Amino acid sequence: MCAQPLDRHSMCRYPVTREVTVTVTEAQAAPPQALRLTGAIEVGRRVAEARDRRGKSQDALAAEVGVSRSSISMLEGGYRVPRVDLLLRIAQSLGVSVADLLPTHNVPLR
Repeated sequence: MCAQPLDRHSMCRYPVTREVTVTVTEAQAAPPQALRLTGAIEVGRRVAEARDRRGKSQDALAAEVGVSRSSISMLEGGYRVPRVDLLLRIAQSLGVSVADLLPTHNVPLR
């Protein structure tokens, strides 16, 4: 629907503004602590421990693996599940195996 069509075959010159109703799901409305992912918390804790043992800052690790510091922070906080390629780069940067960064018990990552 157009506010002012140029002709019957053309697109709208001025798009019509429409009201949109947004439904906020429970997860979206939840505080940040509730959005932490069970398996990701364990992975993040292990990354943070390995990083601390190597004496690296989040900034240094982020630069080495090619992501932002906030990505490392979100990963360590359990708010993000790293892709396999990122987990491999992190493990290589920290001098540990990928297995050292994964949970030892069966926990869902999402």
